[in-house]
Parts: sequence; structure tokens; C-alpha cells
Amino acid sequence: MENEQLTFIVPAYNAENTLATTLDSIVRQISPSWRIIIVNDGSTDKTEDIAQEYVRKYPRKVRYLYQQNKGLGGARNSGMDLADTAYISFLDSDDWIKADYVKNIVDQIQKCDKEKPEIILTLPEIYDENSKCVQPWYDEPLFHSIFSQDGICTNPQKDKRLYRTDVSQCRKVLQTEFVRRIRFRFHEHVKWEDIAPHFYLMT
Repeated sequence: MENEQLTFIVPAYNAENTLATTLDSIVRQISPSWRIIIVNDGSTDKTEDIAQEYVRKYPRKVRYLYQQNKGLGGARNSGMDLADTAYISFLDSDDWIKADYVKNIVDQIQKCDKEKPEIILTLPEIYDENSKCVQPWYDEPLFHSIFSQDGICTNPQKDKRLYRTDVSQCRKVLQTEFVRRIRFRFHEHVKWEDIAPHFYLMT
């Protein structure tokens, strides 16, 4: 088996219309250094059939868990409990990544010789399904003002602007050991579930 470094946790609730696109964007990565944990959060549509098909196609790369509905946060927590790679990332079932995403993340991690990053912030883009256009992410100017180039290492003690970056957890790659050391968890059955975790992680 390849030396996978990054597990994508994909919560899925009644996601039959979008889940395959999300999963295809991972399995088509140019780097093989990935795994997937699909957490079916009590779906009543064909989400399970789609997920099980990917388990059959990629049995050494894809894991599947069904649970009673706990909300997005609860599904992410269940995925984190199963992850056994050095890093984890959350990818919602209606999002997708570019083909070089994993390669870029792994390259940045490998450049850090002495101390591996605990959080990697990425800069997503927004795809407007109505206009079929790609738009900048909400905090793009702030992001570029903090990270003028790839590979800049900092922390909120050095640069408090990090607290003001957009809270989305899907734009973060987290070191698994760090997550477990600080006992990081999402709240279950809440709206805006990314806000409190953002500030907890940064702090």
C-alpha cells in the first residue's frame, strides 16, 4: 500500500446527487497519498449505494461508516475517530478538489524538516452553479496578506489576523496527532458548526 498521509472525511446526508462528484475528485488525484472515510449520517436516499460502490472499487483506500443522524459535526467526529493517517481534512459531500490538491499538500508538509505544521490553511474557490463561473473565496485578500507565498509558517500568537480568516473547516488540513492532543471535537446537531471549532483550533 502507498504511504498515504491524508485522510478525507466525507460526511454524507441524503447526498445521492453530489456524492459521486466529490469522491471522484479524490480518487482522481495525481498523488496516491490519500484515503477516504465516508460517514453516512442517517441518509434515506441512495447515498449508501453510492458509497458502497466506491468501497468495492477501492477497498484499500475507502472506508464506510453508517450512523444514526448526528448532524454534520457528529459525522465529522466519527470520521476523525477512524482516521489513522498523519493528516485529516474535511470535504463536504457537495464539494470537490482539483487533481493536484493532495500533491500540493504533501509537498508543503515534506518541506517542513524540523516541525510539521499542525494546521494548513488552503484557499478554496466558489463555483456558482447558476452562472457556471468560479468566484474568489470570501477572505482571499486577507489570506494573501497573511500568506504572500506558499509555505509561510506562522501562528495566531504571531499574527492575530488568522482569527479573522474564514471559519470553514473544509479549507483546513489538520495534523491528526494535534487534533487528538487538544481533544478537538465538533458540537453535534448545531447550525454554523464551523465557528466555535475555528477559534478553538486557532487558540
